[in-house]
Amino acid sequence: MRAATTSASTIRLTSNGAAAGSTSTINLPNSAAFELGCKPIVRNTSSGNALSPEAPRPRRWRSAAAERPAPTGYSTALAADTTNGGPAVSITAPGSGYHTLAHCLTTELQ
Repeated sequence: MRAATTSASTIRLTSNGAAAGSTSTINLPNSAAFELGCKPIVRNTSSGNALSPEAPRPRRWRSAAAERPAPTGYSTALAADTTNGGPAVSITAPGSGYHTLAHCLTTELQ
């Protein structure tokens, strides 16, 4: 799931970076137990710095510099999308020029 920010407002992540719809969200089946976990990573397109709101761990970004913390004003949210029948993964970035990618893992029990 991905999105690019143009302001500091909240934006929805989708499979194609476009508006949320039945073909661009993770569809949850009826009558099943379903678990979803998402790990977002953010890149500032101006500086090239990559940021992760998760706990620090060894990674190599633009250079061999140490892990960079999440930017101030960045947050993620997970809610139900009852219109399209799936989860709504949203981000709020500190401003424009951020690209966000979320690696989402799902488990289903029917």
